Amino acid sequence: MATALPFAARFAALKACGFEGAEIQRIGEAPAGEIARAAADSGLPVALVNVGMGDLAEGGPGLSGVPGREDLFRRRFAEAAMLAESLGAATLHLAPSRVPEGVTRAACRDTYRANVSHAVAAARGASFSVVIEPINRFDIADVLLDDLATGAALARATGAGLLFDAYHVARMGLDPVAEWNRHRDMIRHVQVSDAPQRGRPGSGTIDFPAFFAAVAASGYGGWIGAEYAAGTLGEADEEWLAAARRPIRQAARSERLANGTVDARA
Repeated sequence: MATALPFAARFAALKACGFEGAEIQRIGEAPAGEIARAAADSGLPVALVNVGMGDLAEGGPGLSGVPGREDLFRRRFAEAAMLAESLGAATLHLAPSRVPEGVTRAACRDTYRANVSHAVAAARGASFSVVIEPINRFDIADVLLDDLATGAALARATGAGLLFDAYHVARMGLDPVAEWNRHRDMIRHVQVSDAPQRGRPGSGTIDFPAFFAAVAASGYGGWIGAEYAAGTLGEADEEWLAAARRPIRQAARSERLANGTVDARA
């Protein structure tokens, strides 16, 4: 988001657009001190930090489920965990990896499960929770974690949470509303962009009014992060964000009414 701007300036741009937090996709884009200063200066908390993904973005296999790269994964996890703790981030995300040529998917699954279990154990008592995210095969053909139900089962087995990305769910051919209701108990973080082009909500085929209404009705109180390509931010970004907040705030107001705690700010 706001990638046409220098890294530190993106926080202020997000704040001006109406966002209430930020996610750090690549921790190597700026030193930890610069990230902390930009967040503090803008007043935006950091909601999520990604663990380093190795060479995944460059077409390589990545780290999290690659046999033989366990030590490097643990080092990248420790770096990201230290940053997340220092920033007070709520969530630390372990991105899936690719299945390398000459390695079986089963061996990669075993490595991934062991790495996720290590991360969950290492994060006990930390300020953040660990989440995993299934990715669709249109974006990464040989991605290891490519199924939402499998991801939810792995999260349950390891103690991790689920990062629910409406875009990836839709690209898997699934209904985001139905899948939200099916896996709500495991969801710890949400990301949104529209399918099939990964644009801002409202630019594609996902029924976002229905999705946001389902999120609101479920009582989810965590972060919802926008994750679409936007070199600059403008009126269209402000409009979808304002529209997305209406059902969520209405649901919160209804809950306060039921509890007898509504005040003049509701």
